Amino acid sequence: MKALRRTLAAVASVALVTAAGGALAAGNAEPSMDAMAKDLMQQSQGNGDFRFAFWLPTEFFVRVAPKADAATIDSLRKSLRGYAIFFVLDAHASALGMPVGRPRAEVLAGTFLQLEDGTRLSPLGAEQLHGDIKTLVDIMKPMMKNMLGALGEAMEAVVFEDAGADGASRLDPLAKGQFKVVVGSEAFSWRLPLGSMMAPMFDPETHERFPGNYRFNPFTGAKLQPQ
Repeated sequence: MKALRRTLAAVASVALVTAAGGALAAGNAEPSMDAMAKDLMQQSQGNGDFRFAFWLPTEFFVRVAPKADAATIDSLRKSLRGYAIFFVLDAHASALGMPVGRPRAEVLAGTFLQLEDGTRLSPLGAEQLHGDIKTLVDIMKPMMKNMLGALGEAMEAVVFEDAGADGASRLDPLAKGQFKVVVGSEAFSWRLPLGSMMAPMFDPETHERFPGNYRFNPFTGAKLQPQ
């Protein structure tokens, strides 16, 4: 699973570079790539079914493009503003143990996003996606297949319009909150903020380092400080 997370994170970052015409440079984001992917991906496997959801918030793309200039980052934020992008898998194992994805129409019908206030959102249809987002997901899909084979081919991109009153996405990995994505019969929940996208916290007495969303040392109860 760790290798899969790392591969998917790499695919997403390369896809963004391609979609931007090479304007974004992935740079040296490797130390936090796996931690971010671990926070963003959830999976479940059992009874011959395999399901997962990989959230791709704008902040993830910003993190994997540290060398991008301010104008490019601003353009990126505007392009993805008010939308939540996921890659999901709803598959069953074949007789040979290979993942066989359910038809896209069936996946979309069985996938929804539930916000913290209970609002339930359905995926947008292909005709509802604007150019930049459509370009991004269109590039990622064949890359998934090329790098992950049958597993990548079975994945589907799902996009939700989740803009709040201010037009921004209501799923903010840096703000407090929670939400869930249901894929088939499986519900995947996220509690925010995500520690991998925040500055690490540090215990000055024990010299232990913790994710950015920790406020106290879970072993001693001591208050943590930004590193």
